[in-house]
Amino acid sequence: MDLWKFILSPQKKAAILKSSLWNSIIEIFLWEKNINVEKFLVSINLKDTTFFVSTKNPLINSEIQILERKILEKFEQKYLKMWFEKQDFIIKCK
Repeated sequence: MDLWKFILSPQKKAAILKSSLWNSIIEIFLWEKNINVEKFLVSINLKDTTFFVSTKNPLINSEIQILERKILEKFEQKYLKMWFEKQDFIIKCK
């Protein structure tokens, strides 16, 4: 029995996933580039399996695309620990 299906509404699930991706982006940039990108991130939206990341800096957008695989690996580690089903997500920057 999947307990999360009964506890989480789709809005709560989306909020948890977006928050996990936000934190994963920050962690990977700190680890890989030694840059705190927290001040550049504006928002993350989720549509089906696509995350739309908005930033204040076009260079950060391109770096997110370069680091997408590592970001998604970190993100996957987090959301699988929360008993979410495995999905193939992608990141697009605005």
